[in-house]
Amino acid sequence: MADPPSFPGMSPYLEGYLWPDVHQSLIQTIRELLAPKIAPKYVVHVEPYVVLDKTPESELGILYPDLAVLKPGELKEPATEYGGAGVMNPDLVLPAPSYFTVRIPRLVVKRQDGMQAVTVVEILSPVNKKEPGLRKYLKKRASLHRQGIHFLEIDLLRRGQRTVDHPQIASTDYLVQLLRAGSG
Repeated sequence: MADPPSFPGMSPYLEGYLWPDVHQSLIQTIRELLAPKIAPKYVVHVEPYVVLDKTPESELGILYPDLAVLKPGELKEPATEYGGAGVMNPDLVLPAPSYFTVRIPRLVVKRQDGMQAVTVVEILSPVNKKEPGLRKYLKKRASLHRQGIHFLEIDLLRRGQRTVDHPQIASTDYLVQLLRAGSG
């Protein structure tokens, strides 16, 4: 008999360093399942957008692009290519970035005729659930709603601030919200 899982619900490791891969895989899977059901009248696109994460230190286990630290003389380039000795300058100091550029994929359902967006499917990322990204995300969501675009939001992250605040919604780990175009 197998041991019971250590953590009920979603693995906390999926919310850490594995999250970007989980997020991309979920988006692709939803697209693969949805596209045949709405064709030929509609098409589904994966459209990434860019967010600046100005507080990456607050993300436990989320990994952003690598930065290599090399010892003087470790990096050698072909001297003939660049016309020099080819050894990296050991006095070069690069400042640590104050933010990271995060590409977040989302699904956009469009009409086949004219390619007008009708629905956006967003799986929340950690940067969407903390400031300053939360405020920008809520503005983007409200803007799409005002444009008459349906908005399906899937929140599979237990940490961070909820984007929905309503007294009738029970406290829960995961949340899915649909904002219908034209609704108040």
